[in-house]
Amino acid sequence: MSRAKTNHTPAIGRQGGFSLVELVVIVAVLAIVSSIALPSFRNMMRSNRLTATSNELNAVLQGARMDAIRINGRVDVCPSTSGTGCDGGNWQRLVVISRKNGANEVLRDVALGGNDITITPSSSISSSNVIWYQADGFVRTGSASSPTQVGTLSVCASGLPGNNARNVQVNMGRVSISRVANAACNAPGDNG
Repeated sequence: MSRAKTNHTPAIGRQGGFSLVELVVIVAVLAIVSSIALPSFRNMMRSNRLTATSNELNAVLQGARMDAIRINGRVDVCPSTSGTGCDGGNWQRLVVISRKNGANEVLRDVALGGNDITITPSSSISSSNVIWYQADGFVRTGSASSPTQVGTLSVCASGLPGNNARNVQVNMGRVSISRVANAACNAPGDNG
């Protein structure tokens, strides 16, 4: 008994898969969803970079305070272009320097933020461009002849709507971070 071979090809109307119209509709829906999601994703990335920079600045200041207490001497935090001393520049690159017994030992060289992040000091900090901690752990800003114990650094993300800035405030020795809306990314007041 031989069986006859049968052709098992499905009829043209019964083939599986997507039609061209279905594929075009799916691509159009994906394009619409991605055009809505991408700007939100960029803002989320900027917001995360802003928060990370603020937290890193907080860690640098807390670390400098601990260093001052540990070495029982003065420790400076200041902007640097070279990474070897307090030679100005913007607050995106900082050095932490031990000043114990007249020494100028660089303890840390830290780069903060990115191209869309700016760090602006308040007037008490910008007058001397340095924040220093004494051996007692208290912070000083301003000139050496009349130092104050309060100052604020504004960390700002340009192009970010809403709460686009974080104020990192040093007060007596304590460092705190607060969210603010600062569309112009200008200098903060000394008290935040």
